[in-house]
Amino acid sequence: MSNEKYYQIFMAFIFVYVVVSAFSIGYLRSAFFTGYDIIEVENRPYYILVANGDEGFILGENIKHNSHFIFFDRKTLNHYTIHITPSPYLPYKNQLSAQIYHQE
Repeated sequence: MSNEKYYQIFMAFIFVYVVVSAFSIGYLRSAFFTGYDIIEVENRPYYILVANGDEGFILGENIKHNSHFIFFDRKTLNHYTIHITPSPYLPYKNQLSAQIYHQE
C-alpha cells in the first residue's frame, strides 16, 4: 500500500474518532448538568433547591452552605424563614438548631 492509502485511512479514522467523541460528549453532558431555577422573594433572588410536590418550594440564597432557608407555600403565597445556628446545648459537636420565623 502506498503512503496515500495510509493517509486516507488515517484521516478516516480521525474523522470517525472526532464524530463519535462529539456525539458521546453531547449525549452524556445532559446527565451531569444540574441547574437551579431562581425565584424572587422580598426583592431578593433565591435558588429553588427542592419542590415539595404541588405545595411549595424550599429556597436558599446559595446552592450550598446556607445559613437560612425559606419554605415558600405556592397556594397561599406565604413563606417561612428557618435560620440555622450552632447550638452549645446539643449533645453532639457541630449540631445545628433551627429558629422558625413566620412571614406573610
